[in-house]
Amino acid sequence: MCRITRHFLLVGLLCVVGILGSHRAIRADEKVKEASPKTEEIVSEGKMEPSFLRIPFDPPGTSEKRYPFADLGGLIQLDTGWFSQSKENLKAVGRALDGTSFRTARLWGKGYLYPDIGFMVEMDFGGLAALNPGRPNFQNAYIDVEDLPYLGTLRVGRWKQPFSLETATSIRFLEFIERASLFTFVPFRRTGVGFFDATPDERMTYAVSIFRPGDDRYGGWLTDEGSGMATAERLTGLLWYRRDGEELLHLGVAHTYNDAIRDQVRFNRFGEFAVNRTPPDEPNRTTPNQVDTGLIRARYYNVLGTELAWVHGPFSLQGEYMLNIVERFEKPTAYLQGWYVYASYFLTGEHRQYIRKLAAFDRIRPLRNFSLTRKEGFRGAGAWELTVRLSQLDLTDSRSDVEGGCLTALTLGVNWYLNPNAKMQFNYIYNVRTKPKQDLSDFDVVGLRASFDF
Repeated sequence: MCRITRHFLLVGLLCVVGILGSHRAIRADEKVKEASPKTEEIVSEGKMEPSFLRIPFDPPGTSEKRYPFADLGGLIQLDTGWFSQSKENLKAVGRALDGTSFRTARLWGKGYLYPDIGFMVEMDFGGLAALNPGRPNFQNAYIDVEDLPYLGTLRVGRWKQPFSLETATSIRFLEFIERASLFTFVPFRRTGVGFFDATPDERMTYAVSIFRPGDDRYGGWLTDEGSGMATAERLTGLLWYRRDGEELLHLGVAHTYNDAIRDQVRFNRFGEFAVNRTPPDEPNRTTPNQVDTGLIRARYYNVLGTELAWVHGPFSLQGEYMLNIVERFEKPTAYLQGWYVYASYFLTGEHRQYIRKLAAFDRIRPLRNFSLTRKEGFRGAGAWELTVRLSQLDLTDSRSDVEGGCLTALTLGVNWYLNPNAKMQFNYIYNVRTKPKQDLSDFDVVGLRASFDF
């Protein structure tokens, strides 16, 4: 571990103790009975969120569904951030520019071609798509065959691979602006085939997939090596689930195997906040990576992951650890690792929602939506949540001559959920970077996000 980890652990522990203290101090005697409508409805024996538009339109009073049909939706996430770097950090990685950018600007269609034959197509015009002007990214493009004996749901296409709790949770429902830095080990969206299911009581889930290890952002892949395959597997269980999810304990393990592309692998990360811009007739600009292994000659790599989440009313804890085992040519195996742990507390009495069938967290439904108008005055404050996260990504293994550096980050956050579909997020992130043969450096980030989905 990095040499400054003990100090971060102490600060993080103090923050968690503070949140626990506030949990006892401001816990309400009774919860407000008024709740927002549920975000999910049953559509043709599959769960789908209500949509602002359905194609084809079912006239009122009709009982039969017309196939195929699709619910249309979208997501907008607007980020703005400020960076403050030490002289040592500026020298090591270059300047991180302040800025504003659309992290995500997505449109999707999700529906059924026929009973038990579902599909989703989702395109992103923001974020990484901004670095490729004129061509949006494929986020999801798949077909599902549901309710198969033994397999559950069979999926073919491009989607998020089954690895990591933070990855399984939609970007719409994250507690922080960005996922923790260990995300660099996650295969994420790939093109392949897989299946997933849950036990009848939804206390356990399992998922398996096989896919191409390095397709582009549009699902394309070419190779002359005759191989180039990857797999991912995830198994989760609920040790307990009480009071409709107000109290739960989630445990999970996961694994992914990836062939090295052209006998090379690379892992890097900018930290836990980034903005980007695509100036006309100029190179694309984005927040620089703080840690980077460079190209490593390797045969393949395996990542082992563990995950834990505990919800106790408005208070929750979540953490993950990943070990990346890189099998190298003519050099010892490299061991890279990352972890995070975070705590959250709702000042307004809500609790994190959990999707048992997917073993992931769902959207927050405020007990009272935010409402302040000239005519009716103040009727609700929405949901307010405090968060703290400590994370580390260590891309250095001197025994194998890998010196990518180590990044440790402490994040303090505030989330304001105006209603189930709109929220504002504030993150302050203090980062410490270490790397062999370079001076220790640090930098601060203040990030803001406004987001809504429909």
